[in-house]
Amino acid sequence: MSVEVDTGGVDEVLKKMARQSDKVNREAVMTAAKYVAERLEENTPYEDESKYRSWNEQFKLENENGQEHKKFKHMKDDVHVSVGRDGTATVGYGHDTYWRVHFVETGTMRTGGMVDKSGKRHWGAGIEGQHFIERTTQETKDVAFDLMAKKIKKAFGL
Repeated sequence: MSVEVDTGGVDEVLKKMARQSDKVNREAVMTAAKYVAERLEENTPYEDESKYRSWNEQFKLENENGQEHKKFKHMKDDVHVSVGRDGTATVGYGHDTYWRVHFVETGTMRTGGMVDKSGKRHWGAGIEGQHFIERTTQETKDVAFDLMAKKIKKAFGL
């Protein structure tokens, strides 16, 4: 006695679930990443005075070389989200500001200063780190996982 089992329908269902799983995973990750990006934007420090003080030397250099002044983006305005095909997300800063972020995040050391032509030593002030990326990571971890879990449960009817 033999029994034949047709698994054609099961294979199709499994293939459909696998395709749906990748799509659902990307959507869940994107939802969580957008939430983290919003919180990062909120936590990013903002100093409006920099256009008058911090970029002064850059403006002088551009004036001396006959260049137009560059418009500098603020870190708050340059938060980006990208989701890869492998289902991972990256939340961070764009090309215009990424190089500045670590100064504000971790701070700078007070350096030994420099000696001017007269032999006088000038000490660097340094800045204290604000750790806003670290704080955002800690604040959003649990909520991000919850958002992904809800999205996945809803997609599969769980």
